[in-house]
Amino acid sequence: MAYVRTLNEIITNITTLEKYLNEGSAEEATYAKELVKNSTKMVVYKVEGVNHFAPSVFIGYVGNTMKNEKATRDEDHSDADKKVAKVVGKDAFLNNIMETNFAKYCSSLGIKPPKIERSYWRLYEGGGYLEL
Repeated sequence: MAYVRTLNEIITNITTLEKYLNEGSAEEATYAKELVKNSTKMVVYKVEGVNHFAPSVFIGYVGNTMKNEKATRDEDHSDADKKVAKVVGKDAFLNNIMETNFAKYCSSLGIKPPKIERSYWRLYEGGGYLEL
């Protein structure tokens, strides 16, 4: 699969993930929640002023879907992470406040994340945080 090269390609994948979480079948919702819960690199964006989180293993590939991500699950995703960092313009960062926000987001999804180290990219558009 091709790696993302533009913010619009990342936004398309975020939109797909949001659909799985909010409008998808039970299988899609469960898949998306597990992906969010277990991922270690996340892109942060806002929906109605609330932080949401999308795993880089999903958003790092152009036009990703549940089927495509499952097919590449066992691959090394470090190149996808590098492409996300290039689009965002910064390396992922560790942040305790973001961890707290992530835990709140997971709680809103009805999931409890494992205690693992996660890093984050914050998406910006037009001088402010990306709002979908």
